[in-house]
Amino acid sequence: MKKYRLSIVLLFLSMVCYVAFQITGSYIDENGILVEPFALIPLFLLLLLFAFITFAFQYLKGRRKR
Repeated sequence: MKKYRLSIVLLFLSMVCYVAFQITGSYIDENGILVEPFALIPLFLLLLLFAFITFAFQYLKGRRKR
C-alpha cells in the first residue's frame, strides 16, 4: 500500500478540486457575465489522469518484480 501513496494523494486532491467546484457554484453578476471557478475543472481532470498513470506505473512495476 505504501507504493501507491502518490496515487492516493493525487486522487484525493482531484476529488477536493471537484468538490470545491461543486460547492462554489457559479452565478451571473450584475453585468450579465458568468462567474465560475473554471480552473478547477481541468485541474481535477489533470490530477485524476496523473493519479491513474502513477497507479498503473506502480502496479506494472510491482508485477515485473515477481
